[in-house]
Amino acid sequence: MVTTIQKKSIRLIFYGLWFAISIFQAYHTELLADEAYYWKYSQNLAWGYFDHPPVVAVLIKCGYALFQNELGVRLLFILSNLGFFYLLERLTHPKNLALFYLAISSIAVFHFVCIMALPDMPLLLFTASFLLLYRSYLKSDNLKNVLLLSINIALLLLSKYLGILVIIFTLLSNLKLLERKSFWLIVITSILLFSPHIYWQYTNGFPSIKYHLSERSGTPYQFEFTLNYLLSFLLILSPIVGIVLFWHSTKEKAPDSFNKALKALLIGIPVFFFVMTFKGRSEANWLVYMLIPAIALGYPAIENKAWNNKFIRISFLITVPLLLVGRFYMMYDFLPDQQAFKLLKNKIHYTSAWANDIREKAQNRPVVFMNKYQYAAQYEFYTKQPAISLNNRMGRKNQYNIWEDEAQLQGKPVLLIPNYDVNGIDHINTPKGSFQYFYLDNFSSASLLRVIPTNKEVTSKTNATIDLSFRLNTNDSSANWDYERNPDYPLKIQALWFIDGQLQKTEYSEFFIKNDMIKGREQSITLQTPQQAGDYQLYLDIAAGWLPPAINSKKISATILN
Repeated sequence: MVTTIQKKSIRLIFYGLWFAISIFQAYHTELLADEAYYWKYSQNLAWGYFDHPPVVAVLIKCGYALFQNELGVRLLFILSNLGFFYLLERLTHPKNLALFYLAISSIAVFHFVCIMALPDMPLLLFTASFLLLYRSYLKSDNLKNVLLLSINIALLLLSKYLGILVIIFTLLSNLKLLERKSFWLIVITSILLFSPHIYWQYTNGFPSIKYHLSERSGTPYQFEFTLNYLLSFLLILSPIVGIVLFWHSTKEKAPDSFNKALKALLIGIPVFFFVMTFKGRSEANWLVYMLIPAIALGYPAIENKAWNNKFIRISFLITVPLLLVGRFYMMYDFLPDQQAFKLLKNKIHYTSAWANDIREKAQNRPVVFMNKYQYAAQYEFYTKQPAISLNNRMGRKNQYNIWEDEAQLQGKPVLLIPNYDVNGIDHINTPKGSFQYFYLDNFSSASLLRVIPTNKEVTSKTNATIDLSFRLNTNDSSANWDYERNPDYPLKIQALWFIDGQLQKTEYSEFFIKNDMIKGREQSITLQTPQQAGDYQLYLDIAAGWLPPAINSKKISATILN
């Protein structure tokens, strides 16, 4: 029988070792692309961001205030990881604490997601705390439990939007909650606590909702989406222990409301994302919080099995050394310098050297990365010099379309790095490969302009001319904005014809943007329809000189007939 003192010693050894290894790795591992992007979030605290709610930025801000390096960026996530493991322990109530620690240490995703500065860690933390509070609330819906649950729900949703699935599937597992007066108090209080983010979305035109529900799922279905999802499902549970826990958790009965909630999350989350593959791509990390019910239900189910002790110990001895090698590689590149490893190397290593090579070439100019918001954030983190992502129609919008960074560079000399091959410009060799660049002495862009078509739908025949009317507007707060500042890079309309997200035709016009057109009378442009019939998505965007057009207009549905 393990005594309380022995349990405390086992717990101290596990958490102490995990914390020490995580701190060491966090300090010696360069920021991954998304981590740098979220660090950039933290330099501009707000109630929301284009891609995510704000908790990830707040956690980075707190840690970075203590240490202005990679460790500072990740510090609060490491501490959240320890808190998550403790809450997982309380949810599971393992009889053999040491064996439980060996089991969760054998799940690969915990070795990586839980030290990175990503929204997945607070999502895990507040999902686990939500379940503990929900269990308490089922026993007693007193004011304390109501308030704590309300605060937790708000923090869960402010961590990652996927937290809404935890709320929905918990409610579906116990519809009798609707009969409790305290339930509606939780709903009202949670909404009030979440309302600053809702207001931020409203004042910024609901960018997150548009992106997650429409823009990122606009690609036609491909079987690859579903196949990749199934592989991601196995990856989250890999290599061995997670799969066994999930399998046994599905066979467990749910004798009470709390276990029904766990079962609903266990089944509901993977089924939901499987269905979503028919709308677009799913990412592996979206499934990570499925591990909570898998462990809470699956571990007690196998704990008393005769084979469990040996199985977990062998799994630990096989998988953890391999995982530690992977963690070591994230700190130090020891793989051969061969083409097969280039992609992995470029994602993980040499970011600081790459940034400083570009900084040397920039010669104190801000750097403009085309359609590369992660590059811009990594460059700024490692050089402390300004950089932006210049997003165009062949990329997508992101937080750089909301920040004022691009507006502040107008008229200034910059170094521009395109994300496609451009004939006749120079290259710079970096540890991450060769990058093209050129100097632009008078930067001018059109991202702040809006082209507002009069008609949302048009119908015409192939190879015909059509007239489209529109207005020009802007969300720029500057009343003295000069859209004609650079005659070498004049702003002019381009028409882009797409079918199912694939560019079919680019039509270059001689319609030049003048200052007196902004917020002025209706304008008109004549276009030539494509030679092939079909259902097109037509955009009227604005290009600066030879640069690709920005993202300026909403879609016009164009039906072209023979």
